[in-house]
Amino acid sequence: MKNYPQETIDNAIAHTPAYAQIPVNEIDKIADEVIKFERNCVSGISAALGAPGGVAMVATIPADLAQYYGYMLRAAQKLMYLYGFPEIDTTDKGHKFDSETMNLLIVCLGVMYGVQGTNTALKAMATALGKGVEKKLMRTALTKGTIYPIVKSVSKWFGVNMTKQVFAGFFKKAIPVVGGVIGGGITYLSFKPCCDKLKASLQDTLLSNPEHHTTEEESLVIDAIEAEEIQTYYSQQLEPF
Repeated sequence: MKNYPQETIDNAIAHTPAYAQIPVNEIDKIADEVIKFERNCVSGISAALGAPGGVAMVATIPADLAQYYGYMLRAAQKLMYLYGFPEIDTTDKGHKFDSETMNLLIVCLGVMYGVQGTNTALKAMATALGKGVEKKLMRTALTKGTIYPIVKSVSKWFGVNMTKQVFAGFFKKAIPVVGGVIGGGITYLSFKPCCDKLKASLQDTLLSNPEHHTTEEESLVIDAIEAEEIQTYYSQQLEPF
């Protein structure tokens, strides 16, 4: 965004790039640069961790997986912001994610890996935010309401998937020297397609595309969120003074 006046940059930082009226094609280019940057970072580290090889490398596998998904989460945060989701700020929480934020990012990881229901959930949340649904209600939907069962499903899927990767990683990294090349190469090839899936999903939501067409599946999720809003309202009215 260095080619834009300072006022536009300030608006993008304070709000979102779309609010600052940065063209969609420019946002797409920035998103591609984000994916490229994070991909290069994670691939370099993965190759470095795998380089020594041998049985001793089994100790580095959890670190390899952790940094891989860590960079995915970082890419997800940046992409969400570029396409209209509120900026994730951890400065007031000691640089730790609260449950709502973590669950939203888990949904994003689900989209990256094509886990069933996550794409619809993400688009529905974008529509709800675009229509002005209160942040408190979104927190409820993510932590114990409509979206929470999807979060649990994604978490379970990742638990199984990561266990498989640990065993696969052991055999991959047991090959001296070549293991580093294989490790970095596999990471490099797998990272971008996952990020591209999330980018494609975020490109067509109410937050990024005013002409977004809400599907029947999205409408059902949104209706459930709105029903929770009504239920929350009446529950508050019935609370004793």
